[in-house]
Parts: sequence; C-alpha cells; structure tokens
Amino acid sequence: MTQFWIIASILSLVAVWIVLHPWFKRHKLEEIAVDTAAEARVRANVRAYKERLRELNAELRSDAIDQVQFEEIKKELEATLLGDAKNVQARTDNLDRATSTTFISLIVVALALVGLSAYLYNSWGAYDLALHSEDSKFSAAEIAAAQSKAEAGDTLGLLVQLRDKLRENPANAEGWELLARSALNTNHFEIAAEAYGQLAEIESSPEIKAALYGLQAQTLYFSGIAIDAPPVADAVNKATLLNPQDTNIYGLKALASYDQGQFDQAIEYWKTILTLEPNHPSRGAIEEGISAAERALGVPSTIQVPASTVRVSVDVTIEPALLSQFNENEIVVVYARASVGPPMPLAVARFSPKQEINDIVLDDSLAMMPELKLSLFESVDVVVRITKGSVERKLGDYEKIISGVLVADQPRLSINIGAEDIVTDSK
Repeated sequence: MTQFWIIASILSLVAVWIVLHPWFKRHKLEEIAVDTAAEARVRANVRAYKERLRELNAELRSDAIDQVQFEEIKKELEATLLGDAKNVQARTDNLDRATSTTFISLIVVALALVGLSAYLYNSWGAYDLALHSEDSKFSAAEIAAAQSKAEAGDTLGLLVQLRDKLRENPANAEGWELLARSALNTNHFEIAAEAYGQLAEIESSPEIKAALYGLQAQTLYFSGIAIDAPPVADAVNKATLLNPQDTNIYGLKALASYDQGQFDQAIEYWKTILTLEPNHPSRGAIEEGISAAERALGVPSTIQVPASTVRVSVDVTIEPALLSQFNENEIVVVYARASVGPPMPLAVARFSPKQEINDIVLDDSLAMMPELKLSLFESVDVVVRITKGSVERKLGDYEKIISGVLVADQPRLSINIGAEDIVTDSK
C-alpha cells in the first residue's frame, strides 16, 4: 500500500497549495502596493519639508522671523516629518500582523481540509477492501508452488494453500466461497466446513448466516463426524438459534436418522422441510427419501413417487479375516460419483462393518445436493470404502471402485473387500 500513501500525500500537498497559492499571490501584490504607497508618502513629506524649509530661510533672510523662531519652526517640521514616517511604518507593521494572522488561518483551514478528507475516506472509503485485496495477492513464490502442485495433481495442496492465504485475509467472502465450493466438489469436507464457517462469520443476514452454519454442519457430518459430536452439534445449535426453521438442519437430521436406521424420525424431518418450504428445490429427492424410509419400515407409502429408472443396487461383503480387524470406529461408505464430471458424491450411504450390507439402493433420495444427483448422469463410478474417522480417502483405508456403471440399466453390483484393497496413496 506504499503507492497509495505516496499518491495520497501528493494529493494532500496539491490541496494545500490550492488553498495557499492565492494568498501568496495576493500577499505579494499587497506588499508591492504598500511599499509603493509608503515610498510615495515619504517622498511627498520630504518634498513638503524641503519647500517649507526654503520658505523659512527666505523669511529669515528678509527678517520676517528671527533665528529663534526659525529654529522652533524647523524643529516642528522635523517632528512632523518624523511622525509621518512612524505612521507609515506603523501601518506597514499592522498590515504584516494582519497578513500573519491570515496566513495562520489559511494553514489551519488547509490542515483541516486534509484531516476532513482523511476522516471522510476512513468513514466512506474502501481502504480496508484495498488492503484486503493487496493482502490476497499471491507472491511469485506462492504462484510457483501452486503451479507445481497443480502439475503433480495435488488438489489438497492447492486447497490448503488457498485456505492459508484466506486466513491472512478472513474478510474475503468471495475467496471463502470459492474454497468451500472447490473443497466440497473434491470431497475435502473439513476444508469446506471451515470455509462455510468463515462465510457465516462474515454474513450479516441472520437467515443466510443460519443457512451457512447448516451447510457447515452438513459438510462436517459428511466428513465422518457424528451429528451429536461437538463440531457438528455446535454448528447445528448456531443455525437453530438464528433460524429455528432452517431446512438445511432438518435435512441433515433426516440424513443422520436414515443412516442410523431411525427411518420414522427421518420421515418426520423430511416432511417438516416440505411443510416449511413446499416448493423446496430438492422436493423430488426429499419425497424419494420419505418413500425409501417407508419401504424400509414396511409401511404403505404416503407419497406417490414416480418409479425411478435411475438407481444402483449394491451388495457388499467383507472377507472374514479382514472383518475381524474392525471395531466400532470404522465405517463403510458406499457412494456413486459421476464418471465424467465433478468428483462430489451423487448418492451416499454409510454403515458399520458389522452390519449386513445387502441391497443398498443408491438413488436421488441420497443426494447431498439437489444440483448433483444420480439421475443427472448416464454413467457413474461406484465406490465402497472402509475408513476410520473422516470419510476422506487416506492411507490405510480399504477401497474398491467399479467404474462406468450405466445407471439407466438399474444394475445390481456385488462388491467384495479384501486385504488387497488397502489404500497405499492418498490421491
């Protein structure tokens, strides 16, 4: 911002000069006029003195006055001449004092003008935005590092670099929005959750702030954190306090209940969303979720949902030797993602390794976002991953992928996970 302050200083000096320049010009003219008038008056007084002195000399020679009278009158003339000279000097001094007062007043006005400009800019200007913009710029070294990571396919490294830069400038809403979207699309949910949290802190509207906290809670949940664990619960509480009717929170609670086999509770949450927002953009997916939960409960469907032609059924088996190594800390994540397109899951289901994972149906009811669902893509990759803690892919997970599955064929896949399916890289 050095350039900004240099320009601001130059403009301030120009403003001061505009105020003071007319005074300097006028002061110079006044000085010339006063000096000319004073000089003319002195010359006139001297000329009058000399003429009167010649007259006195003539009167003295003609004996009209004597020497004593001559001396007295001469002294009076000299005193008058000296008095006039003092009066001229006094008027000049008075003018100088008035000029000094005017100059000081103009200096005060000029400084006040600069101060007022600074105050108004601080109140109405956008210096903080300019400063944030300057702070947001990447250095040459940072750009080179980003290029290196991009060439190596290190998506996580790029996201971390952007996140670290945004932490230096937390008021950059556009940057956090970009980070949230990019992290979510690449399944880096923890980074996306932080971005949504920062956006919520920046946002002033209570309803939008609540929605952002709701999205933060969802991404934390998708990362493998239980809904009643502190990070998710904190985000849920913040959203609920701001807007008790936030549909993102009800959607999260519905998904969590469905994953935990609490189908009646999931139905209640989904129906609450439709009551609060009848024209919800995900209404179709919500109705499919309600229908799927009712089928799981074995009760007649209360919602007429057109039979979907887009679904993938999956049976998962885990080799006994591998299964014996697992406990309650592991989860099995089954999801479909587009074969060509964004890597974000289109439909997700989660289970414990100890459960029987048969006849899992991936369809639009399990979509994470309405704009990314199974029915929008012709071909998907089906992923089964056994992981601990976060659902993000990492070393030590077990994973198998079936690529190029045509969803319109309503395929049924049987996937077996064995020791050979261990993840040896984090990409």
